[in-house]
Amino acid sequence: MRASRAALGESAVLRVIASDGAPLFCRRYDPPGAVRGAIVVCPGVRSHSGWYGWSCRRWAEAGWRVWFADRRGAGANGGPRGDVRHAERLLTDVRHVLHAARRTDPRTPAVLCGISWGGKLAATVAAEPGRCDGVMLLAPGLRAQVRVGRLRGWFVTTATALGGGRAPVRIPLEDPRLFTRDEAFVRFIERDPLALDAVTLRFTTASLELDRRADAAIERLSVPVLTLLAGQDEIVDNPATRRLLGRCGSADATVRLFPAARHTLEFEPDRAAIFDEATAWLQPLSPERIG
Repeated sequence: MRASRAALGESAVLRVIASDGAPLFCRRYDPPGAVRGAIVVCPGVRSHSGWYGWSCRRWAEAGWRVWFADRRGAGANGGPRGDVRHAERLLTDVRHVLHAARRTDPRTPAVLCGISWGGKLAATVAAEPGRCDGVMLLAPGLRAQVRVGRLRGWFVTTATALGGGRAPVRIPLEDPRLFTRDEAFVRFIERDPLALDAVTLRFTTASLELDRRADAAIERLSVPVLTLLAGQDEIVDNPATRRLLGRCGSADATVRLFPAARHTLEFEPDRAAIFDEATAWLQPLSPERIG
């Protein structure tokens, strides 16, 4: 892992070297005093670590060291944009960053945080025994209103198997108002050169596989789970998400709905109240590493 300080507020810029040697761009936010634990964040499909500096600093101020790695092929990472060989590669990257967080603060709890599409990664890894001590799911893409139908899913999988895996597929989330109604943030998304607009067919195949794995993982979760839903979300299917979470295996699972919020909670006018609730949920976690 190579680190350098950059002009990004209180974040350090890291290059976490993945298990296959690929460098993953990561922003890390260090607390000003004693470390209560680590939070490892998985971003949505279009977004990246540059969207979430406010919440990361908020958690760091509360004593949590926050690790936010851009997904390979997205954000500030190099390599083919929007591409991945398979779902396991993405899951292994999350495990690798989580391991780096554990190694840095070995006697404190580690919490996974999945934002939107990243909720599939966070839920799947969190269900693996001993991986983490809690999971936060922020408007998670476990059940989306924009879903790949069965026929299209068959087409994508078949095309990938026949060698068309790197063909581009537009992400059906072009309208920034799906994420926020705040005009300043709408303009931010429109002008963001790092926002992802397309993925490859084989990434879409990986995403379909993650749908299946996350569904099964929900029932195996045993760590505390906090889910925050946006009442005005046009991306996530909130009723279906609640039904899925009704099968959650954890005895400590909380779901909180913010009725007026749009999909990206980071961009809400009352984000302080929203993330204060998440911070309050974090505080009771034991300072001693579980398992």
